[in-house]
This record gives sequence, C-alpha cells and structure tokens, in this order.
Amino acid sequence: MHSRKVPGWEFFNDNVDVCDVVRPGGLAALEPDDRAVAEWFVRSLGGRRAVVDIGCGSGFPGLYVAPHVGQLVGVDAAPNMILEVQKNQAELGVGNARFEVGKAESLHCRDGAFDGALLCGVLESMDWDCVARAIVEVRRALAPRGKVAILDQDWSEVMRARPPREATVRLCDGQLLLQLVERESSPGLERDTRHLVDRASPLGTWLSSELGERRGAHLTADGFSIDGDAVLDAWHDEVAQFDLEALTDLVESAGFEEVVVERLPVWGDGVLALTATRPAKPDA
Repeated sequence: MHSRKVPGWEFFNDNVDVCDVVRPGGLAALEPDDRAVAEWFVRSLGGRRAVVDIGCGSGFPGLYVAPHVGQLVGVDAAPNMILEVQKNQAELGVGNARFEVGKAESLHCRDGAFDGALLCGVLESMDWDCVARAIVEVRRALAPRGKVAILDQDWSEVMRARPPREATVRLCDGQLLLQLVERESSPGLERDTRHLVDRASPLGTWLSSELGERRGAHLTADGFSIDGDAVLDAWHDEVAQFDLEALTDLVESAGFEEVVVERLPVWGDGVLALTATRPAKPDA
C-alpha cells in the first residue's frame, strides 16, 4: 500500500499539547532553554512596530515577544492551535496581539504590513515547495528594512547524533501503529511514515511480540521489511530541514540582506537562529 501525504499542520491540529510551553509569569517562568529562545527573539525584534508570528502554535514564543513590540499578529494553519493560543493569551493578559487561521505561504495582509516577522520551528515543519513560497511571502509582508527572525533545528547536528532510519511500534486506541522516520542530508529532508498494521498478519504478530506489555518500543529499522498486504492504512509527512548553509541560501535567494546566523545550544541537538533584513528599496 502506498502511503498518502498529509500536511504537517494536521499533526499539530490533532496534537495541540506538543506545543504546551506557555505558562504564566513571563520570561522568568520558562524553562532555561525556552527562556533562552524567547529572549533571543525579544533581542532580535524588540521595539518593532508590528510583528507577524508565522506558525504561532499555542503562543510560544510570540506571547513573550508581544509585550516588547507595538503589535503582534499570529498566524497558524491549525485551527485548534488558534483556539489554544487565544486561551493562553487571555491567561497571560497579553492585550496587543491577535491570532488567526492562515498559511505561511499565503498571508492575508497587504504588502509591507509588518516591520518584523517571527518564525520559530516553522520551516522545518513544511515541505520544500511550501518553504520556498513561504520565505518569499515573508519578504512581501515586510516593509523595507523589515527584519525576519528564524529559528529551526540544526540538521547537521541531528544527522550526526541520530541514525538515518528509526522505527517505533506502539498501540494507539488498540491499533498497532508502526512509525518509520527516514532522514537525508542533501537536501535536508525528514520523512515520517505511519503504518496501521493488521495485528493478525505475520508482521503484526512479530511487532506485537516486540512490543510485549509496553506502550511503545524502538526497533532496529533495518531489521525488517514492511509487507504491503499487512498494512491497513499508511500516511506520511515529508518536511524540509536546514543546516547553516541551506538556511542562509534560502533567505538570501529570497532577496534578504544583512543575514546573520548563530547556533544556540538549546533543545538537545541545538538550533540555528537567523536574522535578516529586507532591503531599503521596496523593489530591491
């Protein structure tokens, strides 16, 4: 059975809790790595008139940046995330922000509406075609001398630390789910495929024996093959990934200048943090 491709935002729409970072108390209440990320965005965009938070999720780090800018507009393709960020906004008492459903590659705003743009872990959740359209759209939404701040995981570090293929089996609502993650470095790419396996099939029997009484188990990814006849359903998500060179090239090819990239030692494998500016001439 061939797997069908699903957009990354559908996962986040069904799993709002994976973005559950927001908590009352301001920056000081965050975990150290989360605080370091939020503070980097505040340093990068603080004082801006209007900032668009693309892929705002449940409000991190946008709700912590908002008090340091004139206005913040958050956009996310997942409707459930918008409901969650609005709830978090009310709990934190952030009054200069609004949030709406929308896609990074087709923002509902006039040209040059913002002088700042925030993307935290967004590009790495999109495929390459969407990434290329999104970064051009960010440039359109920014006024001349507008600044973009982007943070994504450092794929070169991920490839050094993790195997190219990983497999996991677990029970979900009584159904046997086999997950296969495949990683490539040139270009950076992660393909996450989920297989719903017939528990009565030979593959299902073997997976059940590997799982035992546990809720989930890691497998040797090269130690088995997937029999299509055993698969009841299959779907995958394929997303772009960036090392320093690829992220820099992406931003420069969209016409940004003053590109600065640094590595932040947070969140395990570390992340790339990039800022860039739209040129002063509107047509540049």
